[in-house]
Amino acid sequence: MTEVAAPVREFEVCVLCNGSDTLHLGVCLDCAGRTGDGLVFVRQSIRRSERPGIIERLRGILPPGVDGEAFALASKGYLPLASVPLVAQGRVFEAFAREGVPTHVIPNRWGVAPIPRGMGFLFLA
Repeated sequence: MTEVAAPVREFEVCVLCNGSDTLHLGVCLDCAGRTGDGLVFVRQSIRRSERPGIIERLRGILPPGVDGEAFALASKGYLPLASVPLVAQGRVFEAFAREGVPTHVIPNRWGVAPIPRGMGFLFLA
């Protein structure tokens, strides 16, 4: 895969729909998700004490209208934040890092989120 080159200038609006480009990627998360083959998750390695700060940062990044429980699950790494093209995963990772949100990208074809630790025993039975 080839890496998508960084744009010459930072965008404030999506070049496709003129929506808000909160991560300055050139496209909003909705438009990126239309061609996305990777899912962006918050890293599960963050400390419990850091989660409230992650939730607040996510409120400034994700579109309005997201359920409060969804923010909590996303901050623990159980719900994806966005669907993005894998070729752009480096830029997306850097953009979330600039906002103070540690992330990683899982290919869509895997079709699963990380399993919560407390639920792992169900798969051993």
